[in-house]
Order: sequence, then structure tokens, then C-alpha cells
Amino acid sequence: MVCLVKNEHPLGPRVVIVDAEQPGRVRLVAAAVLACVVVVFVTAARLSPDPRGYGTHEAMLAQPCAFPLFLGIPCPNCGMTTSFAYAVRGRWLRAMHAQPAGFLLAVSSGVAGLVCVFVVL
Repeated sequence: MVCLVKNEHPLGPRVVIVDAEQPGRVRLVAAAVLACVVVVFVTAARLSPDPRGYGTHEAMLAQPCAFPLFLGIPCPNCGMTTSFAYAVRGRWLRAMHAQPAGFLLAVSSGVAGLVCVFVVL
């Protein structure tokens, strides 16, 4: 049983329960989510975390964040990629220090990936 939110109702979104009669569809969605999680984790594993605690995304040829360049303080997203890069290496304290929200997102992505593995199997 899976809950889907549909926005077709004029009063707002409604929740629809999909019966287990469509296990192929549920498995397909779980496989797609699992593939996304794997791609993100493999990308994070291939990046070397920046010792500054932010700027790891620049290794993927992304532009440096303009927020700290102009204001001298990190933006709310600074350190997300670095946090993921540390988290996949098991250096959780460094990941939390780089960006606490990034660490929580990495852990929740891992949990979601494990749930998807069970759903697919």
C-alpha cells in the first residue's frame, strides 16, 4: 500500500492509497529513487572534501558561491557537497561540522535508499 498525493481536487491535494495490485509500479518508483541515491553517493565518493568545509562543488566545475565572496559569510547551502563527501566516507563529525543539514540529508538519503532496496526486492 502506497500513498500518493494528487492535486486534481479543487479544494487542494488529496491522498490516494494505491493498492498492492500494482507492485510493478511501486517497484519501478523505488528503483528510480534508488538509482538517484546511488548516483549522488557515487558522485560524493569521487569528490575530495575541501578542507575549508565548503567549495567541494567546485571540483565538478561549478562556480564558487558568490555569497561568501561578497558578504564574507557562508550561505545557508555552503558545505552541502562537502558534507555529503565526508558522510559517504564515514567521517560523520566532519560532515556535521561542514553542514548539519547536509549531514542529515545524506543520512536520510541513505535510509531512503535502503528502504528502496527492500521494496525492489
